[in-house]
Amino acid sequence: MKLTHRTACRTRVRLAASLTAALLFCNACNQNNPPAETTGALDSIPVPAISEDTAPIAAPVFPMYPFTFFTEDGEEITVELPCDPERDAELHACTLDASDALYHVILYRAASETDGSTECARVFSYEDGREYPVVPVDEILSRYVTVTSEDGFWRMTVNGASFEVSHAQFSEEDRAQLSEMPDLTQAHDFYIENGQLFCRVSLMCGGAEPLYAAETLRIRFAVDGETVAADEITFERQELPADDTESADEAE
Repeated sequence: MKLTHRTACRTRVRLAASLTAALLFCNACNQNNPPAETTGALDSIPVPAISEDTAPIAAPVFPMYPFTFFTEDGEEITVELPCDPERDAELHACTLDASDALYHVILYRAASETDGSTECARVFSYEDGREYPVVPVDEILSRYVTVTSEDGFWRMTVNGASFEVSHAQFSEEDRAQLSEMPDLTQAHDFYIENGQLFCRVSLMCGGAEPLYAAETLRIRFAVDGETVAADEITFERQELPADDTESADEAE
């Protein structure tokens, strides 16, 4: 029995030594291979942006041409216009305020992305050539003119005064092509009359071939401080020829 007890003790000692050696080996492995750091959830990792090679759309570039005029003292002033002055520009002398002062007015037709060309005006002092910026027609219209659509006509309010533009002036076929609202941005015609600067605004009412109303707006410009602004806006109706007027009177 003593021999058996010794043998069991030796066995237990050997097992304990083996377990101790195994634990020491594991600790050594853990020290040589530390745990990895947490990288966070997948959805928190930024995804690289996918870019495409794109080029910005450049605005159309129209050629510029020199245009020369002279001041009262004979000084030569040269400006650039986006059109050929020999073909598409006119120089006028106008009185644009209450004084007798003269102004150089250049009327020209510039290239446009939409309708091919658009009429513009530039104003300069006759005395020293200083330019007076002309307030754009579209800005004037947005400030003083409103248009609403009603049954059978458009109501145009010009600086508080109300006018009607009837659909009846168009044929039945044309009426089917009318836009919901007339477009006042497509036809601006500058002209000089009695030494004054005017712009006539046509009402494009729709149609495959543009349909224009008989009514127009006439803007008279005048120098206002440092700019040339609208001094008067007139609602115009096209007058019927004499024969048509007589027929209308007879019908009544």
